[in-house]
Amino acid sequence: MDVASKLQALHPTISKLLELSGAPGLSLGVLHHGSVIHTSHFGRKNVDYTAPPDDHTIYHIASLVKLLTAGVVASLVHDGKIDWDTPIRNYLPEFSKRQDVIGKEANVRDLLSMRSGLPVSNASFAHQRAETLIPRSETLRTAAFLEPVTPFREAFVYSQWNYSLLTDLVEEVTGQTYETFVRERFLRRLGMTRTHFGPHGDDENDAKAHAIRNDFSACTILSPGTTDATGLAGAMGGKSSIHDLLIMYQSFLAAHTHQKTNNVDSTPGSPWKYARQILEPHVPVGKDMEKLGYCLGLYRVTLPAVLSISSMNQQLFRAAQYPIPEFGSKKNKGRKLWFHTAGMPGFHGSMFMDPSTQSAIIVMENALPVVDSSDFSAQLALSVLLGETPQEEEFEKMTEMARPFQLMGYERLAAALEEKRTEVPPSLPLSSYQGDYYNAIGNIVNTITAVDDEYLLMTHGGTGRTSWKLFPYDGDTFYWKVDREWELCEKGMWPFLTPEWHKLHFKVKETLVESFTWHHDPLAKPEVFRNKAVAARLKIWSRI
Repeated sequence: MDVASKLQALHPTISKLLELSGAPGLSLGVLHHGSVIHTSHFGRKNVDYTAPPDDHTIYHIASLVKLLTAGVVASLVHDGKIDWDTPIRNYLPEFSKRQDVIGKEANVRDLLSMRSGLPVSNASFAHQRAETLIPRSETLRTAAFLEPVTPFREAFVYSQWNYSLLTDLVEEVTGQTYETFVRERFLRRLGMTRTHFGPHGDDENDAKAHAIRNDFSACTILSPGTTDATGLAGAMGGKSSIHDLLIMYQSFLAAHTHQKTNNVDSTPGSPWKYARQILEPHVPVGKDMEKLGYCLGLYRVTLPAVLSISSMNQQLFRAAQYPIPEFGSKKNKGRKLWFHTAGMPGFHGSMFMDPSTQSAIIVMENALPVVDSSDFSAQLALSVLLGETPQEEEFEKMTEMARPFQLMGYERLAAALEEKRTEVPPSLPLSSYQGDYYNAIGNIVNTITAVDDEYLLMTHGGTGRTSWKLFPYDGDTFYWKVDREWELCEKGMWPFLTPEWHKLHFKVKETLVESFTWHHDPLAKPEVFRNKAVAARLKIWSRI
């Protein structure tokens, strides 16, 4: 049986994995020896209609855009407009307000490889219902303010703020929007006509965004709001089709092969420059960079290894203390693979790449699933390309077993929170907690109002799209109750399963509420939001 037939033979198992995951639809594309040898599509692009996805169906590709961003930066280095090792403050004067080592020394390599030390801090740009929290004009200032969570260049922290800064840098040095420059430099030249950075969901061949209910059925949600207008285009703002993604990886692998063979950094007719540097690991993910490292927009792993490391499957099975089997037999020992996961509310995907054979597998699905079927489906296809035995029965068994894991995680979280809830009442009437609470640089405001002496309602900027009901928890600590369907299906949130994410701790001084702290990033310190009106009053009183 040839490779194409073996891939075709995987279809029943992939269909079953998709069904168990809850996602309505999935698209698979395979490159081998530089040619597209297989595409296939499963399920529906919208759960409410029977139409299946196809080669040109557009998905939100989330972090798969990072390779393209690395390519854009490399092309600017090749043009002489920027340098690999020049501090980014030379191109972004606003960033020079940082007086720490990040502000003084961070360069594009540090950002591309996620070794800057910047925090995750997803709550600084979005929470719910595809609403971005800060305007485009504030992304750079916010990144310049965020406190580091690891020493500079010493550890890997997957932070979208690195690629937000790169988006700013591209726009600053080119004088164009990120999308305009990428379209001119890459998309048009490569024929990627179905790739863009605008709003998603209006095209009749767009895959709709979905979440999974507690009964494992899918529901549509708003598509993520990361566009060219948000400052996050180069981090997770791309939308594309399997057809276009295959073109992207095919052209990159061809350029890499040419540049490696000829010991050069550019390829005639190709927009891809410095492909060898892009694939070079710059920081270990864990202890051993040779075993697993992050390159410039991609992970690199040495077989044998667990390949689900960046997938939600890793967290699911680790929590259940059920190890995911390593990939790779003796015949592939020492082989290097590059990979990345795409994950956002409404979409998920996986990509594996083997430059030695100019091969790649791309899988996209139109939901945040209960188990990542894109990961296991991609690994099955990879097994065929590398001559391994596809673990079809094992992956199907594991997926069926893991279906309730996320639901169980929410149940455990709810129980843990309720167990520590006390009867100690707030020290002031609920109306005293009302006000506008600002972050340290004043560009994110959370408005709190009291509702019927029962709970506090927190909204962002008064829009109502982003909102929480905060109930008394322990004195001046309030919390929002754990409700998986409300978070994922109604609000379109990412599943964060940490107790402190659900709590706000208010600081009360006599009859005034000065601030609250919120530990929304487990790696960082709790963030302080100050009551603007109370701060003004205290400032006036201090002068009397």
